[in-house]
Amino acid sequence: MISAPIPAWVADYLGLPFRELGRDRDGLDCWGLYRLVRGERWGEWLDGYDGCYGTAAGREEHAGVIRGHIGFAQVVEPGSEIPGDGVFLRTAGVVCHIGMVVGGGMMLHTRVGLGAAVESYRAGSWARRVEAFRRP
Repeated sequence: MISAPIPAWVADYLGLPFRELGRDRDGLDCWGLYRLVRGERWGEWLDGYDGCYGTAAGREEHAGVIRGHIGFAQVVEPGSEIPGDGVFLRTAGVVCHIGMVVGGGMMLHTRVGLGAAVESYRAGSWARRVEAFRRP
């Protein structure tokens, strides 16, 4: 449930379908969504990491890409994050998911069975999974 005002631009991305290795509006994985929004909203097209990892089921593979590339941006202290920052999250104990901070403790992200949606990273199941915030 959304508990804070969400910027109007977020509506342009809600409901976009999840697709493993997706990099366009026809379907996106979590990095594809983050990359698309950074490109369209901020004019900053980040590396697609095409071919660097396999399917969404390959958490360790994703984690390896994240470990190798998490330094793409400056560290942001928790509580100092702003819209557009990346929030790196653990799933099954492995840092292999990214969401985009949209404000008020909320993130835009996508995952299998959900598609692009807004959820809290400060409450619920995501709160204990936050690993780091980064700013490109």
